[in-house]
Amino acid sequence: MLENGCAFHAAFAAGNKKVDDSAELGVYRNNWYMLRTYCSRFQGASASDWFNLGQQLHNDVGIATDCQNQLWNALGPDQYFGLQSGYRRETVHDLFGRLPVKTRAYVRTLMILPQETGEASGYAYTMNQDIVIYGKDIANLMVYIHESGHALDLGGAYTNDGSYLSSSDDWLKYYNQDSKVVDGYAKTNQLENVAQNHIVSSYNLNVPGGFGAFKSGWEQISHQYTLLDQRQHTKTAGDKLRPGYACGKRVKNDEIIRFPSTWTSRIMKKSAEGEKPNVELMSGLE
Repeated sequence: MLENGCAFHAAFAAGNKKVDDSAELGVYRNNWYMLRTYCSRFQGASASDWFNLGQQLHNDVGIATDCQNQLWNALGPDQYFGLQSGYRRETVHDLFGRLPVKTRAYVRTLMILPQETGEASGYAYTMNQDIVIYGKDIANLMVYIHESGHALDLGGAYTNDGSYLSSSDDWLKYYNQDSKVVDGYAKTNQLENVAQNHIVSSYNLNVPGGFGAFKSGWEQISHQYTLLDQRQHTKTAGDKLRPGYACGKRVKNDEIIRFPSTWTSRIMKKSAEGEKPNVELMSGLE
């Protein structure tokens, strides 16, 4: 995650509310212990140097990226991910992997990041079918289901013309027939309401007896979640909310970002010189 401007200055001033070795520094928010242990530029520094030396990471994204590459190479993906997020990569594989394959096909990118402001924090959001999950929410299956509901809605999975179900007249017609919504968060707006109903619909379709056997008063929201039950079949064949099947589509990749040629990273120089990495699905990769 890259940050700049006033928001980053405020976070940097307090090490993202942490100090010494726990301080999260630079645009990648690596902790100071990892930086002074594995980044050659800061090796030999003490825990108390976090503020003065850490400003270099804030002022020069090239330095921050070189350190990021050194940390990644020294630790490997599993150890780096565990130190940064507090969760191993297998946690994400397990939880995201529980979503039906035709749901996952509507997710362009899944990004996992450390908690922002303390051990108990966590939140998530979806934009342009890209899902970002922070902190403790990394281990919450309901978050993966909710955010993938956004990806389906934003990807036009519930309509024949590719538009958002949450802004359609059909959705409002069914919504107006119910006396309640799923919970307080569903009251935020219809985007969040559809995503919360995606959780209910997933339960209703996959658990014997459905949602009605689990929750009394189900009929007060039934028009909303049963519309999702029905609409999972539109546009592409097969069930989007049930396990099984195969991936029949793939969201188009985002455009590759080119970095300034003045940055010192070998990888970034390659990008600046015009060669784009191949991010397509390939066989035979380790």
